[in-house]
Amino acid sequence: MLGAAIVDGGINFAIAYAMYHGQDNVTMWDINHNTVAGDFGVTTFIQGILTMIIVSSMVHLDVRKGTLVKPLASPWPTWVDESAAEGEEVVKGSPTNDLLNFAATPSFGAFCQKLFWTVWKGAVISAIYFFPFWGITVAAVAPRWSSRNMAHTWTPMIIKLVYGFTLGLLMNPIIALLAMGSVERVREQRVKDERVEPVMQERERRRVEGIEGNTKAEKVVDARLDPIDCTTMSTLPIELVIPILCDQSLLGDHRTLGACCLASRAFNAIATPRLYAHLTVPVEAMVFAMSSPGTVDRDEVRETREYRLAKLLLDRPELAKQVRHLAISKAKVNGSGTIIYGSSTRKLCDFVAKLPGVDKISVVDLNIYDSENLAPVLSATAKDLLELHYQKGTTSSPPSLPSLKHLSFSQGGDRWLRGPAPSWQLESLTLLDRRLKASFVPFDFLTSSSHTSLTHLTFERWSPLPQVDFGVFTNLGFLEIRLGVGPENAHGVATFVDAGGLLHVLQSCQRIKELRLGLACRGSDVVENPVWGSVRAERVLDSVPNSVETLVFRTKYDPWKMRTRLEDRTWLPRLRRFAFDDTLSSRDEEGVRKKCEARGVELFLL
Repeated sequence: MLGAAIVDGGINFAIAYAMYHGQDNVTMWDINHNTVAGDFGVTTFIQGILTMIIVSSMVHLDVRKGTLVKPLASPWPTWVDESAAEGEEVVKGSPTNDLLNFAATPSFGAFCQKLFWTVWKGAVISAIYFFPFWGITVAAVAPRWSSRNMAHTWTPMIIKLVYGFTLGLLMNPIIALLAMGSVERVREQRVKDERVEPVMQERERRRVEGIEGNTKAEKVVDARLDPIDCTTMSTLPIELVIPILCDQSLLGDHRTLGACCLASRAFNAIATPRLYAHLTVPVEAMVFAMSSPGTVDRDEVRETREYRLAKLLLDRPELAKQVRHLAISKAKVNGSGTIIYGSSTRKLCDFVAKLPGVDKISVVDLNIYDSENLAPVLSATAKDLLELHYQKGTTSSPPSLPSLKHLSFSQGGDRWLRGPAPSWQLESLTLLDRRLKASFVPFDFLTSSSHTSLTHLTFERWSPLPQVDFGVFTNLGFLEIRLGVGPENAHGVATFVDAGGLLHVLQSCQRIKELRLGLACRGSDVVENPVWGSVRAERVLDSVPNSVETLVFRTKYDPWKMRTRLEDRTWLPRLRRFAFDDTLSSRDEEGVRKKCEARGVELFLL
């Protein structure tokens, strides 16, 4: 601050020299002859406003960088109202006076607005300094020079030098304190301290004990302490960043996660594992990525994003370790022909082996022959594979996957249901998109003793439903049945859901806690099928097990009947959560909601 005061004094001396040197009349009071008293007043305001603009901006800049200057421990001055809006407390620091923060100034209009408030505060502070400074200076100078001409002397220059030096010496610290004690900067520093202090202690402990910080979690911690990241992202603490970037809605959103990786080092450390966790790679891209460079003579393959992604995973093992879910799709260049054979199978196995963290594989749109030849690839991951999802075709027999917990398959999966039961301990099973007209498939696959650990079972557009005793699933607590309109028959009439099979499944599942039903209906309250007959929704609801605590009912149903059913406390006595159709009128919705409240049931509208 002493250096700034010396600069202020020197500038004032130079201005006084330019104004008074060579003048014949320099008086104390006469405004027509270079009045020194008037110069003092003008100097107070001009120097005060310029000091506010320059000092406040520079101090805010240093505070944001966090290198030389840090915010105060508490807001200053302490007597101002922290909740006061801009302009209500002019003697109060604010990032609004940070004119050098161009990132927070999106337009020229916003910059002019910030400049206006900074000039306004500088003028108010100058007015506060004017009365004591001007009065004391005039009282000191007037007795000797009030009636004398100061022309052709160094007196006016020296007086203004002392005046500017003293004013700067007492004004610069106050403006700097206002910037360092602004409420916003103090709050940001408190958040940083709360986050960084325990991390610094942990880092010091590791240093003393000679522990190297190489784990992924410790790299994230180190990213927290990066001075640039802590300042530029200070408005969003890392404790909020982690749950935002780890939200389930961002899974597979590679565009958003990719942008987050480029935002900052802290964002990159958190978003990168999420970016590579779920990937879809065509078979052809994986095969050619494993081939030697000279054998890849197809430019259309090399130019695809999928091929570059496969090569990136091979060249960057640290990224390959982040892959958790691998979706294997058909070739986009080669069409839908069979390409998995012989050496291709070996290359696929080698590629998957390069992804040690994979615990979930999805097979998407492969034909039946490619699915069959994919069996060795699945066996290569048998040790750690937890989830397997097949779309359109499966292998002729289930592969040996002892760690498998979650399985889903569609179109062609009935080949597994006909075969012997594998030695799996499944926890969830989803059967998708399969419709037959009259023939039933043996479900030995389901009812084997190895599947008694099943807790979640889903039938989605799968008919006919299995005619087996679901009582063998002693741990089954979640059942979802979504039966939509089926394919047209020979007469062009749409077939509907398997009504009889639906009642059989509901009547044999007596231990489930959560039931979700999505049924397509023809007419009012009728679930029907030309082959298996029809059944009213009343019978479906009557067949719901009494053990159900959560019921999701997606079908047409009379709201008045539903209100009457809810009044009957013997119907689903354990019901706690109920989800119903959202096409209800406001009156019907209010009636159903009141009945639910009377039973202590939480209502959701779908």
